[in-house]
Amino acid sequence: MSAFHDIIFPIKMARGAIGGPMRNAQIFTRANGIEARNTILQNSRRKWNIASRGAPLDELHDLLAFYEARMGQIYAFRFRDPIDNKSCKPSQIPSYLDQEIGIGDGNNKVFQIQKTYGDAQNSYKRNIKLPVLNSVSISVNGVLKPANSYNIEYQTGLIIFQTAPPNGQSVKCGFSFDCMARFNNDALEISLESPSTGRINDIEIIEVLT
Repeated sequence: MSAFHDIIFPIKMARGAIGGPMRNAQIFTRANGIEARNTILQNSRRKWNIASRGAPLDELHDLLAFYEARMGQIYAFRFRDPIDNKSCKPSQIPSYLDQEIGIGDGNNKVFQIQKTYGDAQNSYKRNIKLPVLNSVSISVNGVLKPANSYNIEYQTGLIIFQTAPPNGQSVKCGFSFDCMARFNNDALEISLESPSTGRINDIEIIEVLT
């Protein structure tokens, strides 16, 4: 995968991130006052801002080193959204029954890990490209599959079965996941607050859609 480093943004810093999904829309108002609304992007895109006060200098140094190693905005990396990083709710443990990712047809062996967001009115399926290593469990027709019956591509989120799931049987999975993201800053602004602490102002991180 070009321009991507398979390394995670410092978890402790990520926990202080403020942000979530963005959905850009074009909204036109007609002469009679009625609106017409169109979506610009098919998929939502996430963005986070991080600011830190009183952070240990060693943590800030690690962040600086991470930024330099990514060459600023050039290389994408793994970022763990502090709120949305599981196939289930934050308080729960992922289960192999969490998310339906397809229905077997007896021929297809390849399934994309997905997470569905929605309610009674509408739903949105999000492709999960960066599952966390050893976090994925899979079931077919409600039965947990042994790990040696499939392979997982951890940079695409594809599940490849050795034997295609039978026709009509539901394929579900549970997982933890990261987002592919990059810095959206040309520079880091770090200041010293005390001999042992400092602060960093407004790091912007944006999801990379692939």
